[in-house]
Amino acid sequence: MSLTELLDRKSEQMRRELRIKEDKMIQAFIERAKKTEQELVDAERKMQEKYGSMQRQYEKEQIALDEEKKIVA
Repeated sequence: MSLTELLDRKSEQMRRELRIKEDKMIQAFIERAKKTEQELVDAERKMQEKYGSMQRQYEKEQIALDEEKKIVA
């Protein structure tokens, strides 16, 4: 085997190893992005639930105030 063939083999082997490492890095990034996205979706859902709860509480208080105004008037 000539030196050129040996170098070509080694070069190809290194390219394959780099491709594997790159694929692993991409996969890790995708997993982190999905996890972050899910955390954001969960946080948004909780925020919407809290907003809905606060809005219902406000409406109840508004109704109570309106009834109190009717009694006083």
